[in-house]
Amino acid sequence: MLCAAAGMAAAGCGVVDTGVRVSGAAPTPSASAPQDGGATTTRTLDAVAVLRGDPGVSETVKDAIARPCTEGYGAGWYPMYVRYHELPSAGVPVALVNVQGCDGEVACTGGLAGYVYRLWEDRAERVYTTADGASEVAWHDGGPVVERADWAAGSDSEVCPGAVTRTELEWDGARLSETAGGGN
Repeated sequence: MLCAAAGMAAAGCGVVDTGVRVSGAAPTPSASAPQDGGATTTRTLDAVAVLRGDPGVSETVKDAIARPCTEGYGAGWYPMYVRYHELPSAGVPVALVNVQGCDGEVACTGGLAGYVYRLWEDRAERVYTTADGASEVAWHDGGPVVERADWAAGSDSEVCPGAVTRTELEWDGARLSETAGGGN
């Protein structure tokens, strides 16, 4: 059982901050409001609509966000969360979008997929994807990283990994890529 939460401690577990809430009788996607935690851009996106319309997003992810969760910790929420930032030294506004499933009651690193979208005035462009099922995109030490669950490190929990490996993401002017040095 893997769920995702930005900024989780290496071996910590907690409640999911899902970010996209649905209320009322007709569940329809709504734009996410900027989140705190270092957010520096005022541009936002309708993450549900962007993921549904992106041909590079897998059908598994699109199925996961077909409707809000109906029970458990995520009831009434789409199983995703969004964080907004500006890439250091480039001034490029981005949205970090992580998608997890509706199952589970705790949050550990990893989910279905994580995406970074560049936010233009009139559109969002995907510039990074991690979809290995045990990773997410996050903001750490002032920049974007991909966090991967390290199950080999051992854990006192059956659902949370013993550690998280972080790999910095570098901006080349058009896309983000993992640094050659690997994780820390």
